[in-house]
Amino acid sequence: MLRSYVRSQGSPRWGSDPFLGRLGVGGARFSIVLSAIFDYVTNVEYCAVHQGRITDSKWIYCNAEKDGGGGTSPGTQARVFYSFLKQCPCCCLKVGLEARIEGAQHKPASHHIGEITGCLMGMVLVPVLASCDPPLKYAMVTKQSHSVDAVAFSRDLAVLFEIKASPLVTLPVAADLPRSMRKDTDAGSIEYTLHQLVDFQHESADLYFFIPHRDTRVPLGRATDPTWPYEPATAFVAGTDGFLDYLSAWAELFEAFAVPKTERTGRLEGVAYLTNGWGDEIDSNKTKPGLGRTDDMKKGTYQLLKYGAYYKDRCSRKALYSALLANLDPVNLWAEYLERLLDVRWARDQYVIA
Repeated sequence: MLRSYVRSQGSPRWGSDPFLGRLGVGGARFSIVLSAIFDYVTNVEYCAVHQGRITDSKWIYCNAEKDGGGGTSPGTQARVFYSFLKQCPCCCLKVGLEARIEGAQHKPASHHIGEITGCLMGMVLVPVLASCDPPLKYAMVTKQSHSVDAVAFSRDLAVLFEIKASPLVTLPVAADLPRSMRKDTDAGSIEYTLHQLVDFQHESADLYFFIPHRDTRVPLGRATDPTWPYEPATAFVAGTDGFLDYLSAWAELFEAFAVPKTERTGRLEGVAYLTNGWGDEIDSNKTKPGLGRTDDMKKGTYQLLKYGAYYKDRCSRKALYSALLANLDPVNLWAEYLERLLDVRWARDQYVIA
């Protein structure tokens, strides 16, 4: 994806696509692109075969567009979605939270998410840190009970990281059905109702990531393929057009998320339902990306203070630094929680000169 981003620099789409155009230029744009890349890779890793995260159980049956519209192939009667959120990814654009379905969520456990996102933050950072002068190496602290999440280092310095990372969007896995799914009842064979949870033999189907607000799919092939889902997911963004298709779709989600809830109207409101930061009161607080949660901002700020007191002060060479690392800065709460802390210095009495 980084190579595709480099190759895309001369693409006219940066001027013709309003969502790409509003990402800015230079370093400001690159930081947002890194966030979009982080989201994509996180979504791919959620589907890792060796972890068994995709199963045959509790797929959402959606027959809302039987005419083949909404991205389904001609003649398709319905689709099934394996959703990491509690909603039908297609219908939530039209009906909002009413499309939420209890029991449909397949979100990985919190500690698994921490392992995934911490590792993927490192994967994104490795080439960035290698380009520094002097170049820095990156290493994770694998002991989960340790207060330090990761470290970047060279011969002359080390940086201790507190990581707060979670994706902005979690894409559903989907499959088209050649015919409607039915069940036998006392009244005979009847079709499953809209949004009923069904068992689906996913390994026998061609799967894809569905991007509802763009009616776009990322082909993933069959889960029985030995390189699934990594190779097909990589192939989609290896080309400039596929990469920019995804980036533009992600940028639209980012814009919708950045608008405060009370100010969202029309399509903006519908698109916002697709982000992990929108939902009922509990989900809104627990699934915001990066530093979007006030709890994460507060804990992260304390961790930097702790790193200073427990580690930096003990470094005689004064070569130890600390950083709060996130895939996204707080979008709406930066001014309220962090802006006035940027130039604050905490120090012990022994370091204060009257």
